[in-house]
Amino acid sequence: MQRVTTLSKDALKHARGTARNVVEAYRLVAHRGVALERQAVSAGIGIVGARLRTDGQVLASVGRMNRDVTGFAATVVDGAAEQASAIVDGVARVAEQIVVGSLGAVPPRVGGAIETAALPIVGPVRGISMRIESASRHMVKLVEPKVRAKAAPHAKRGTRKRRKA
Repeated sequence: MQRVTTLSKDALKHARGTARNVVEAYRLVAHRGVALERQAVSAGIGIVGARLRTDGQVLASVGRMNRDVTGFAATVVDGAAEQASAIVDGVARVAEQIVVGSLGAVPPRVGGAIETAALPIVGPVRGISMRIESASRHMVKLVEPKVRAKAAPHAKRGTRKRRKA
């Protein structure tokens, strides 16, 4: 027979996974935004340079500044994601300790009553948490950058004919 503590710990594990997936999706989307900003500014530099015949050194300087700023932004995004993941892990540990500690600290008779009352609720909650975690994993896959495989070089067809001298 399943126990409430086991099911609760499992539901918390799935909730933790969901939160970590949300953090990862945020990180991926934020990096995509930083990359788009870098591309937009680079394209703008090219347009301004072509239309206004601006000094190449000035444009190169703006390009370097754009790379530095977007590099810094990417670092901030990664730092924020790491901090959020650490917070998720901490909250999950505390929640698990509370659930296990609370249910283990009650007298056996009260614990049995809690098991009887809570078991019909905890089972469906665990199932829902599993489905939500699965959906959040799918969300991460949707926002992950697609890796394109490099095309194999084409073999040359036929042989070349020698030119007559």
